[in-house]
Amino acid sequence: MKKILGIIFIVFLFNCSSDDAIVADKIFEGDVTLKTQKEVDDFGAKKITQVNGVLTIGGDELEATNILELKSLKNLKSASSILLIFNDELSSLMGLENLVEVENSITISQNENIESIEALANMTTSGQVIISGNPKLVSLKGLEKISEAAVISIRHNVTLMNLEGLNGVVNLSSSLNVIDNYNLKSLNGLTNLKSTQWLHIVGNAIENLNGLEGLEEVDNLFIERNNSCLNLNGLSNLTSIKERLVVNENLVLSSFCGLKLQAIVNYNGNYLVSSNAYNPTLQNLKEEECEL
Repeated sequence: MKKILGIIFIVFLFNCSSDDAIVADKIFEGDVTLKTQKEVDDFGAKKITQVNGVLTIGGDELEATNILELKSLKNLKSASSILLIFNDELSSLMGLENLVEVENSITISQNENIESIEALANMTTSGQVIISGNPKLVSLKGLEKISEAAVISIRHNVTLMNLEGLNGVVNLSSSLNVIDNYNLKSLNGLTNLKSTQWLHIVGNAIENLNGLEGLEEVDNLFIERNNSCLNLNGLSNLTSIKERLVVNENLVLSSFCGLKLQAIVNYNGNYLVSSNAYNPTLQNLKEEECEL
């Protein structure tokens, strides 16, 4: 009888391990490119949890993809880098909700129908985040767990109106680039950013720099081609600009008073201010002649 019970117990354990136990991580070594729905599904069927390489999902400028959804990638937890590029039909990133870490870079670029990246809400990275050329993207919600990175670049997203979703970002070791988002009216979402080497605010629809109130240090500051920008309000806590200050071609910019005197008084780096409604010299700013 004891022998029979022992056999039954072993069978029970075997069944549990087959159906209920946590499956060990499965690692894919090297780069992989998925250009079709079948390739996505076939790769998902392998239940890969980690890609030690670049995972590319999508095609290129000359080759449309038929990828409609990513749900089969639900086991993926980490990758060295991810490229989501040139997907004409993909509208959702659901399937990547278990993605926790992208070590080097994540690029979401030239995706015609992606409106939301909220499925990335568990993702962290210490590398690059590039969100570029997604014409229907209306929100950056999904990036909240990123606090420190090398580069964040938000470019050519023509329906994006604010930067909510970047609220967790505190320090960037290289650059923040917010460039040619033609309907971006607010920098809200950057309130916790304290420092970066390069800051480019270029070609957006903002009226001021509100949203940058947490910024304390920047090496190179570029404010260019923001044709609705009236003033530099939002830089009230900026105390250090180290190398370059460029304020150029902001057609209605008439007040620099939002730029704290402390950031200017000892400044001796490169200074280029031109083609704005008001173009003060550095000495003008030091003497607090900051507006028309």
